[in-house]
Amino acid sequence: MQRLEPVAVSRGWLLAANRLHREFAVTLKSLRESIDQSLVSMAEIVEPGVRCELPELIGDLAALEADFESVELNVKNGTVGVITEPIELEGVLLGPFKIEFEIRYLGQSTPYRVIATDPQPAVSCDSTTHPHVQSEALCEGDGQQPIKHALADGRLYDFFLIVRQILQTYNPDSAYISLGDWFGVECGDCGANVDEDDTCRCDRCGRRTCSDCSCGCEACDESFCHDCTSICEGCRSYYCNGCMESCDRCGESFCKHCLTENQCDDCLDQETNEERSQEPTETPAEAEQESNPEVQPLRLGETEVPT
Repeated sequence: MQRLEPVAVSRGWLLAANRLHREFAVTLKSLRESIDQSLVSMAEIVEPGVRCELPELIGDLAALEADFESVELNVKNGTVGVITEPIELEGVLLGPFKIEFEIRYLGQSTPYRVIATDPQPAVSCDSTTHPHVQSEALCEGDGQQPIKHALADGRLYDFFLIVRQILQTYNPDSAYISLGDWFGVECGDCGANVDEDDTCRCDRCGRRTCSDCSCGCEACDESFCHDCTSICEGCRSYYCNGCMESCDRCGESFCKHCLTENQCDDCLDQETNEERSQEPTETPAEAEQESNPEVQPLRLGETEVPT
């Protein structure tokens, strides 16, 4: 409403501008009365030493309307809330957040909540709606002391701005879940994003793979990625590279159970056939002589006599 009045004046809509001005004044008066009632009812709960003067509070609420999408005052619940614009960090859209401050807890450690109005939580944790927000609690980091001082002085306007600034900032060192894993852990083999609980870490290279891509070695029973395993050409089972050996003859990879004297079965059969082919062969005459040992070969001057 406050933002529309200058627009109406600039376009010469004086009647509309006056009406907006009167409505805004009525809203502020109503707001002041509501805040006054809330402060009176909560005076006994607020921690001593925390300063929250009514004129400053009203001024802060009026200023917040110009900096946030919306400002909400719930007299019944004793809360003041603002809604931020949609937050986007490093290409990850997290949506808008509602920063809800509870006046009755002013001066205590957690007088406010950060609520995702259009939650885009991490795949692995529904309660993590922002790298620095989990279960509606903000990890304040370096903003802890500025927030504490702003609340101690009753500077709600500064408090909301500080919290929004934290929401617009990403610190990977203090994140509940990093933005790189926001949509899940990327499988090192197929590239799919999956829940971290559905991944296995390769015992050789450390790469994370999904359960569908992870391979178990038949020999050592450890889990490995695709690059660290090979299929035995004999039994067609998967083994890690440490449990595989090469055939001395053909060079193919086999498990130890499929090798005999460092050779696969095919190479052994081939070697046996080669050895047999190199043995001397008998002529037909020699074969007949072996079958009829009484018949002697003809010598010079002899005539073959029928049996």
